Amino acid sequence: MLDLAALYQFGFLSYFYFFASGIAIVVAFLLWRRRTLIGAWYLMWFEVAVAAWSCAAAFELAATVVPLKIWWTQISYVGVTSAPVFFSFLLLSLVSKAIGFPPNESPPFLFCPPFFCSLRPPTNFTV
Repeated sequence: MLDLAALYQFGFLSYFYFFASGIAIVVAFLLWRRRTLIGAWYLMWFEVAVAAWSCAAAFELAATVVPLKIWWTQISYVGVTSAPVFFSFLLLSLVSKAIGFPPNESPPFLFCPPFFCSLRPPTNFTV
């Protein structure tokens, strides 16, 4: 039988990451209620990406064997690569409103580099 206690050793820093991801989820739920405000939708998805990133980082930090560390690093790439894109969308929506341009949809091609960067880590699984 698989002994999970031997595979993970959680320390103070991993609990701090879990706390950060919990705060990010709470903020995302609060932003969901205010999703009609300018930029709230993008900020909510930014918080979801940060929560995924920090939760995966907590498990990566607590893992005691190398394959688990590599696995959680691959999972964290989803949050690591999508958080800057959502932050850019947030800035674009706020700046376009501040300088008087009509609000436009954020260009979906900005997700192309993060998508390809998220596909890359599974190919690096050589231990």
